[in-house]
Amino acid sequence: MMTQLSSSFINQLIQLWLAIGAILINLAVARGQHASIGMLFSGAPYLLRYIGAAIIFGAAMVVGFLLLIVPGIYVVLTYWSYMYFLVDRNCGVFESFQLAQTHASGNRLNAFVMFLLAAGLGILGMLACGIGLLVTAPLAFLTFVICYLMMTGQRYVQPTV
Repeated sequence: MMTQLSSSFINQLIQLWLAIGAILINLAVARGQHASIGMLFSGAPYLLRYIGAAIIFGAAMVVGFLLLIVPGIYVVLTYWSYMYFLVDRNCGVFESFQLAQTHASGNRLNAFVMFLLAAGLGILGMLACGIGLLVTAPLAFLTFVICYLMMTGQRYVQPTV
């Protein structure tokens, strides 16, 4: 039992660490900057703040959903970008939530459409026996990063055909 608990905890830490690296890579790609595989493993400076912020966000989301779903949706649409502020601007936990709330004003409908798009991409990826997720999951993740850059007024690179 204790071994399972410790391995689960370590697994969660590794997932959070790699998620930070994925954010760094996607920010670089969206900005047209050089991205390398080494960036995937460079999330250590943000890890403790990211863990604290994830616990607060998760608790707020659970409480919101327990209060009849709509408050939970509001919490998600308001604070979903906290992790990007935390990593991109290297700010503290509460500052990242304040920035997310400030930039969510006027962007909640856009965020809702973005979540629907990501869900649709996930479904399409699952239709190919899950193999399609290798393409659709990174695309959905990049969509979130571009949405973050757009709502904060930052530049992003539009690919040319």
